[in-house]
Amino acid sequence: MRRHAEKREAQRVLAREVTRLVHGDAATREAEEISAAFFSGDLERLTERQLAQACQGMPKTVLSDADLRSLSIVELLTRAGLASRSAADESSSRPGPSTSMGSRSGTPTRGLTRACALRTVHHHPEG
Repeated sequence: MRRHAEKREAQRVLAREVTRLVHGDAATREAEEISAAFFSGDLERLTERQLAQACQGMPKTVLSDADLRSLSIVELLTRAGLASRSAADESSSRPGPSTSMGSRSGTPTRGLTRACALRTVHHHPEG
């Protein structure tokens, strides 16, 4: 991990200065806050606006309320492109306890956390 530390620091300084020149000091501070939250795994400290800003360029999967109620976690991950179809087939045929997010029937037994949901799916309520 310590290899080329000076190179990584130079890259950080360059990125900070380019962001500052293009977007200004306030946007640079906010970008650094968002980056720190993602790298530390502490997404709860981000505001909704910051989280939405950070996720703008990320791939998204649109799921309805019905999808969120009826799909197992493996099926949700498959739809989002984070698991393969074969993983979903293997999971549903494997004996044992249900996944932490749903039963073998595919009915969720508990909801996604806000941070988990916002990181993996873009939810549009039906209506």
